[in-house]
Amino acid sequence: MSRSGETEYDSEVDIDGLLSDEERADRQTSTGEREQPATAADTETSGGLRSRLPSPSLPSPGLPGFSLGGLALSLAVCVAAFLAAGVVVPLGGVAGLVGVFGAAFLLGLLGRGRYLELVVAGAGTAAVGALLDQLLLAAVADIAAPLAAISGAAGLLVAVIGCYLGRDLRAGLTQSVG
Repeated sequence: MSRSGETEYDSEVDIDGLLSDEERADRQTSTGEREQPATAADTETSGGLRSRLPSPSLPSPGLPGFSLGGLALSLAVCVAAFLAAGVVVPLGGVAGLVGVFGAAFLLGLLGRGRYLELVVAGAGTAAVGALLDQLLLAAVADIAAPLAAISGAAGLLVAVIGCYLGRDLRAGLTQSVG
């Protein structure tokens, strides 16, 4: 450190490369003049740290309409409904699927259900629930993979149907007659 109160900088660190274009334009040079904004060629080579980080508010580029927040909501509602249906409805393994259907229907009715998020949540909840329900049988008889695949497919199917019916009912309730 310098005794004059100035901070020393590592000469190998490119400060301008870490700054965004707006911060770079606002930064003053040592002579008091404003720096010129970067050109398109400059931003392609050193886009700044913020441009390199993924934005959490944007959906995944390959999956339109998919968000982690929506997946978390769908998963939480599906798991809660799966557990509640297993306690209330005495139908064995089918009760969990009834719960997933009810959760997807409710989310579709409220306008919060997106197919892709509900498919992932419903299939995952049903597959894991079936494995945990039949844990001893799955471990001893070596049927864990087929059991998870069948339960996951059933969960996927009931989630899609539930979301579709919930959206259909919501559309029918909100549209004017005539």
